[in-house]
Amino acid sequence: YSGFVVTSTSSALKFIFDDGVETQVRDAVSCMNAHKVSALLQRRVEHFLRKQKKGESMLVPSKLLAVLSPSIQKELSLELLSSLLLSFPLFQDAPESFVAQLAQAHMWAQALTGELVVEEGQVEQELIFVVSGSLMMLQDDPSGTADAEVQEVILGAGSWFGEHSLFSTDTTRQYAVVVEVDAELAVLKAVEYHRVLEQYPKLRRQHALITKAVSKQRLDIRDLAYSASKETGGTEMHGI
Repeated sequence: YSGFVVTSTSSALKFIFDDGVETQVRDAVSCMNAHKVSALLQRRVEHFLRKQKKGESMLVPSKLLAVLSPSIQKELSLELLSSLLLSFPLFQDAPESFVAQLAQAHMWAQALTGELVVEEGQVEQELIFVVSGSLMMLQDDPSGTADAEVQEVILGAGSWFGEHSLFSTDTTRQYAVVVEVDAELAVLKAVEYHRVLEQYPKLRRQHALITKAVSKQRLDIRDLAYSASKETGGTEMHGI
């Protein structure tokens, strides 16, 4: 009798556990489909999740990446972020291995409508990409007149801000950013960018030359700022 109870309980627990794993796999597939991940990599992720047998929700990339092996993390990070990173002028001509390491160095963040993402006056310490949803950047009118209105700039999926952080450690934000529609953000801390950069001596030297040119005002850091025209190649800033 006791053996039957133990066996029945074990079977029930196995069913609940397996169902949790399948829910996790469905969540992961939904997440990857939303981000247009290749079918081959999706199958590898599914196989890995079933072997691990953990039943946590995988609806957002941050949770999905956290349970994968380092090699699959790197591949999935690259697929999720490569198009965004390559749209940033500084990274357009960079080697794939460098872009892959940058993709893996990002942190993922969920931001809800109305939340303050960054505050005016903060030191810029990260480059932030909008993966989905939309944000609103609020900044004073540069005219500086008494009746000047606050400027509002919509940052949709594929946009970014915080480019100064890659070249300076003491630049303060002249703007605030709030969430207009629930958003998914990929955050590259400047220290992580420079950590990856240290592994590529040629790129490190090129970055140093760009930094020097910016400091001497031969290049304008505003050429790295997001605008719709960047998508059609409207910048004079050359990549590293």
